[in-house]
Amino acid sequence: SPENEVVAVLDTTGKHTSLADTPAFLLLTDHLLLMREDEYKTETHDLSPVDGFAMDRAKAQLWADRFSNWFMVALFPFLLGVMFLFRMVQVLVYAGMASVIARIVKVRLHFDALLRIAAVAMTPPLILGILLGSISEGFGGITILITLGYLYFALRANGEN
Repeated sequence: SPENEVVAVLDTTGKHTSLADTPAFLLLTDHLLLMREDEYKTETHDLSPVDGFAMDRAKAQLWADRFSNWFMVALFPFLLGVMFLFRMVQVLVYAGMASVIARIVKVRLHFDALLRIAAVAMTPPLILGILLGSISEGFGGITILITLGYLYFALRANGEN
């Protein structure tokens, strides 16, 4: 099963000398580091020039803490971009729905106006989600209904002019 899959073997006894001896992707011996790139290619690094290396629980925890802090900093711009793209697609979907509602209420607006109305109609459910601490609502039931309600209200208001 995937939970018990061998990923790396650390063997300084000499029992394992190649990755062919094990299903692992990485083998560390007393003087070699072998990494399996695919089933046909293995990369080998000679570690004999390395005098020594010591790892204890405190050092491992320190590395994990540093990695986790910088990982989140590096991940933030990527997540921000993904969320921006998600919201842009969401605005396009709501603008399409606004186009249908506009036909029903007999309002003629250009698509760019429908995009702006859709973006504004999405704002109250987004703020509500933030206030309630719910980030995962996204396309969830109640936020769609609130947004469609605002779209309908905005389009009816534009039709009265």
